[in-house]
Amino acid sequence: MTWRGLFNALFRPSFRPNLAPWNSIKEYEVFRQQIRTLFFKVREAMDRIQNTAELLQTTTGRKPEGMDRLLTLVDDARRLEEAVFRDWPSFAEPLAPAADLLPVDESLAETLGITVDEARQMIDARRHELNTKRE
Repeated sequence: MTWRGLFNALFRPSFRPNLAPWNSIKEYEVFRQQIRTLFFKVREAMDRIQNTAELLQTTTGRKPEGMDRLLTLVDDARRLEEAVFRDWPSFAEPLAPAADLLPVDESLAETLGITVDEARQMIDARRHELNTKRE
């Protein structure tokens, strides 16, 4: 429910009547980084609690009460972070290289249903048009 509310606050202007419906890239990235920092702090705190519990278990030989629940929560937090940021791209962080991405000309050709050479000609013509306008 929390993440659904966050999504609505970000991307549905009816939930934010006093704010503009769109954020600049800088605002978007700042907010994304704040959420990422929040996840990091929660994970860091949970990892420290887990380390303390493991140290206690090693020292006393007894498993602390709630250790299984803690491990489940740590795992849930990691999966939630991955799910949230999987589809929330950053405009500041470099993209990870993906082997399955097509070059621009091949992607255009596939989208338009034309050959790669025709797509390259279209790109070159557009580039020439833009350069001519600048002069």
